[in-house]
Amino acid sequence: MVFNKEMRQEKSNQDNRKLAAIVFTDIAGFTELTSKNEDDALELVEYQRNVLKPIVEKYQGVWLKEMGDGLLLIFGTAISAVSCCIEIQKISKRVEGLNLRISIHVGEILETENDVYGDDVNIASRIEKYSPIGGIAISESVQPSLQRTPEYETIFIGNPKLKGVSRDIKVFAITSHNLPKPASKYIEDNLIQSEVLSQVSIDEAQNSIAILPFLNISGKDEDEFFADGMTDAIITNLSKINGLRVISRTSAMHYKNTEKKVPEIAHELNVNYLVEGSIIIYMDEVQISVNLLDAKMDKQIWSNTYKRDLQNVLSILKDVSMAIIDGIESNLTPQDKLRLEQTDANKTIKPEAYKLYLMGRQSRQRKDLESMNRAQVYLQKSIELDPRHAPTYAEIALNKILMGAFGFITINNELREIIFENAERSLHLNANTSEAYTALALAWEFIDHDQKQAEKLVRHAVILNPGNSEAIQEHAFILGRMDEFESAIQKMQMTISLDPLSIPAQNGLAYIYFYQGNYQSTIKQMRGLLELDPSHYLARFIISLSLTALHDYSSALRELDSLSQTYTNINTVAHRGYILARMGEKKDADEFIAKIKQNYGNDPLLEFSVALIYAGMDKKDSSFSWLNSSQEKYGFVYRDKTIGEDIRMRELKEDPRFDNLIYT
Repeated sequence: MVFNKEMRQEKSNQDNRKLAAIVFTDIAGFTELTSKNEDDALELVEYQRNVLKPIVEKYQGVWLKEMGDGLLLIFGTAISAVSCCIEIQKISKRVEGLNLRISIHVGEILETENDVYGDDVNIASRIEKYSPIGGIAISESVQPSLQRTPEYETIFIGNPKLKGVSRDIKVFAITSHNLPKPASKYIEDNLIQSEVLSQVSIDEAQNSIAILPFLNISGKDEDEFFADGMTDAIITNLSKINGLRVISRTSAMHYKNTEKKVPEIAHELNVNYLVEGSIIIYMDEVQISVNLLDAKMDKQIWSNTYKRDLQNVLSILKDVSMAIIDGIESNLTPQDKLRLEQTDANKTIKPEAYKLYLMGRQSRQRKDLESMNRAQVYLQKSIELDPRHAPTYAEIALNKILMGAFGFITINNELREIIFENAERSLHLNANTSEAYTALALAWEFIDHDQKQAEKLVRHAVILNPGNSEAIQEHAFILGRMDEFESAIQKMQMTISLDPLSIPAQNGLAYIYFYQGNYQSTIKQMRGLLELDPSHYLARFIISLSLTALHDYSSALRELDSLSQTYTNINTVAHRGYILARMGEKKDADEFIAKIKQNYGNDPLLEFSVALIYAGMDKKDSSFSWLNSSQEKYGFVYRDKTIGEDIRMRELKEDPRFDNLIYT
């Protein structure tokens, strides 16, 4: 009887299976809207139902399910689903707050009375987040239907790892019918994108220059950020010239209030030219005085003073940059000219909004938790005052993904939503904002686990600003994690050339050696850093990891012992437990597992850290149990990706069970 019942159930399931176009929609920013005004949020959902339901019925679709602000729709064909979704987006543009992301996938569904099930339903729901706001993401199963119809245009977005999906799924976006572009479309359309950057080492550049910190002579402490920000902005502008070596902000700021002479500074930075300047702000006006010096000869080439309304401050930046370029007789290529022209120089910005942007950017660049939290506040206030400034949105996106990468906040879909929303807004306002592409690149690597797409995006960030040391360094990190070590080392050496006094730049080269498995070079590089900064936490930690890889467990433990208690965190505790496990001190290792559970119960690295110590004990079953728990909770194995593949997992990687994990 049981057998017959199972047979009937199987036949019933077969009868209810069919091929369909599955559509998911979601309102971007709905959680934030609900927290601000729940009544407005509920009214928006009701409006969505009243306006969109007739459109779905017009295309013979089934309005199957509402999930909060999201919808699940079913259509008989891919074309009917696409046509309906295009009309939905057209209508949604007219409604404030109805900012939809839509996904479409064709596959088999199992129908019940009020729902549908199946792997393809899961795929459709997972690709929805890859849609631009106001756009439509489709899977490769929809692509063939659109390729047969000339009116539809699509572009490949990426090949992300999808939670609960074992097979590879290629994701595209529809770009015709006035739908918004994903970042990959901005790259394709950009006139600069096809340029082959100079293969000459940046050390061999004919011209090199350092912009020294501008003096704030207004007498107001609150204008100090503005003076430093203008220094940074001019550096950013000049960095767009391929073949001109421009010393980055971090190294330039070492000379703030310096008494060193021009030739001494030039020698330390190995540059031909220096720029000195001062800023005074009075009422709603700004005056900038600039001197260009031949650094070797300690001779003034020219000086000039620029005076504008504060709201036209962006135009001063362009004028100063072009005057410097003329003064050093730098030959601009057509691509250099394009980069310099594609800025916000002709736009106005509210003075207070620009000050907040500068304060936010400088706080973000300090890369500690307190400063990055403060940066978020400054940048958000800037947007509220003036929502038309593309770099501000890019800074918000970059600040958020870096906070996730540094372990300050949890990497999840909510974080991804914030990053992509701000990066896309930035690119919509100015498609040449380098920082927006860098932020998207890191999100594609750390959240979507697609390194190829990440590398493509960060490569474009560097093309837009060839001297941007931060973008070049992130490109090097991504290449290193892709095992492209020769290119990664070359990029990191370029970063050091641009930022010679920066500890993070030196630290970056050590990381590439570490990814490469060149542990002796890693240790040597990090020892050099410790001479500059004996308290450098990451140097000690990476040396300990390198010694662990060399099976020198006693020395690895001593390296951890030299760390201050200030730097005790889940990574150091788990690593200590792992070392003790490898040394055969299993009782001590068990105590560290208990300590992690007790002290770091809410940390997203909890499961990985416990699995790591079990791996050190060679308790593979326990280790995989905790790794699977991490994947179930986050959709992937949540770990510190900044250290690469993690040599401590090498034994587990030989186990067939490892192939079932999303571990990137």
